[in-house]
Amino acid sequence: CTAPDVVRGVAVHSGCPMTPVAQHNTPVAYFMTHGTADTLCPLQNVGIPKIKDFAKVNGCTMPDPSLDATAFQAALPHPTSVNSACLDFAGCKPGYPVRSCLFVGPHEWNPGRPTWVPAEVWTFFKQF
Repeated sequence: CTAPDVVRGVAVHSGCPMTPVAQHNTPVAYFMTHGTADTLCPLQNVGIPKIKDFAKVNGCTMPDPSLDATAFQAALPHPTSVNSACLDFAGCKPGYPVRSCLFVGPHEWNPGRPTWVPAEVWTFFKQF
């Protein structure tokens, strides 16, 4: 957000606190994955507030500001993983999408298991 002329979008995986996005008020396309059982950077305390910050700065209107984990339970499951669900925010400024995928698990995805994450990130970035 401090270098929007250099950074077009970001993909964050179980990210911990960052500089508040609203402080810069500059949109940046944002993709996030986060584990529902993350104890290092808890979803409710870190992941959801961060995605809400990006959604607000990017002008997104849906889901509404009361977003919590139940919104993800209503989301369609990820097509290749029964243990994850993705949510796209609607009404974002053109070119500044916000998407989040949650997976059932801890802070780090088990690197020994096949994952949908690389393909999902590439799909997000290739739209620019």
